[in-house]
Amino acid sequence: MSAGSIGAEELGQAVRRVLPQAQELRHRLHRIPEVGLQERCTAEELRSTLAALAPDAELLPPYLETDVTGLVRGLAPVAVGTRPSAPATARCVLLRADMDALPLEETRDRPWKSQHPGRAHACGHDGHMAMLAGAVAVLAGLAGRFAGAVRFVFQPGEEEVGGGLRLVQRGLLEAEPRPQAVFALHGWPGIPEGRLAAVPGPAMAAADQFAILVRGRGGHGAKPNLAIDPILTAAQVVTSLQGIVARNVDPLMPAVISVCTFHAGSATNVIPSEARLEGTVRYFDPDLKHLLRTRLEEVVRGVCESAGAEH
Repeated sequence: MSAGSIGAEELGQAVRRVLPQAQELRHRLHRIPEVGLQERCTAEELRSTLAALAPDAELLPPYLETDVTGLVRGLAPVAVGTRPSAPATARCVLLRADMDALPLEETRDRPWKSQHPGRAHACGHDGHMAMLAGAVAVLAGLAGRFAGAVRFVFQPGEEEVGGGLRLVQRGLLEAEPRPQAVFALHGWPGIPEGRLAAVPGPAMAAADQFAILVRGRGGHGAKPNLAIDPILTAAQVVTSLQGIVARNVDPLMPAVISVCTFHAGSATNVIPSEARLEGTVRYFDPDLKHLLRTRLEEVVRGVCESAGAEH
């Protein structure tokens, strides 16, 4: 950087100047949660805020209608040996934050509580967006002090609908200036305030969901011999699924199968005819996807057949 390095104190002052606006933006975004690929109000709020906080940042046309993308160009010349070159030839990095909320009801009563019934920012994406908007404002204010370019993207549809993949397929990483690296983060309550945590390799697993319906034969609780108990069968399914990772997956390859819901019956003296399980499968290695799905299906089929139940 021929204009001189940006010191920690100078950078800290720039962050502190922007912090109140970033906090206010988070509260505004928290009030208007929107789920995957429907983040129209969120995108409008981000665009208007960026125009006010970072007027020198370039806002670019969206790729997926609800994404917000842009560019901050460093104005310092790039030194190649002793010969300066144009800023356009410098390196470029991309900063990313997710936008979407979850289909949950917010119950806590706060001034910035969700105004959209059945929608809530329960995964911290409002904070991620506020942090990225603040970072854009800081970078735009220091553009004369660094070379190269910083692209930024507020990504819709992170939860379940693959918004990141859709952006890549639409050419996000091919547009000039092309980024040499992409940086993202996720808030984590278990990490002390002011600390960052990182691991070599992937940090967040791929996640699949499953639903299992076990069909038995209902009956009276006093005569279980005349019924095919789906609760007992489903409970055995839950137990048996835990053996997949323990006995079918390489111990050096992280994976987890979690059954997170179990629904059956409505009366204290009636064996129901059905039980429903739902859960998640998570892994890092893409090759595990087929193995875990195949073994899950085999285990469910085998347990149900042994009990005389269907699935």
